[in-house]
Amino acid sequence: MPELPASEADGGRGPAPTLSVMPIMGMGEVRPGDDLAELLVAAPGVSFQDGDVVVVTQKVVSKAEGRRIDCADPH
Repeated sequence: MPELPASEADGGRGPAPTLSVMPIMGMGEVRPGDDLAELLVAAPGVSFQDGDVVVVTQKVVSKAEGRRIDCADPH
């Protein structure tokens, strides 16, 4: 079977999108009431582009929302 040109082989969609996983360093401790989006955008060395997908852990979201408990508190 003859090999199709790249433009036909992928149905004309072009190259597949890439996936990169990059940690955001230097953001500091997230505290209750912090604007998580602002912290992410302001982190050193970070530049987001249109179409980027940002994934954060639930732990960080919970900290920013102030949703934590003191395990030492018996109540």
